[in-house]
Amino acid sequence: MSDAIWIFFCALLVLVQQVGFLNLEAGACRNKNGINVAVKNFSDVTVVFLIFLLFGWNVAFGESAYGLIGLPLSINLLEFDSNLGYYLLMSFYCCTWLTI
Repeated sequence: MSDAIWIFFCALLVLVQQVGFLNLEAGACRNKNGINVAVKNFSDVTVVFLIFLLFGWNVAFGESAYGLIGLPLSINLLEFDSNLGYYLLMSFYCCTWLTI
């Protein structure tokens, strides 16, 4: 249980990092474009969550197909009970990587 709490806490810290990058980007542009930066970052998070759910999780952590790629390339929600925190952490890292 303490491992899950720690992973959720780390995922929250990475999400705060995403908010920090939003503030950095909004501060580097003109005032009229600040809301556009916020919408871009929100859409980045949404799109990355969906793409990572559809493809990324199974490619990275699915069963190996000849050592090249993880399969199946579909959503497997049955495994998310024990891996939800880790999924959130990895997807937040992908969001932050996309923002950088």
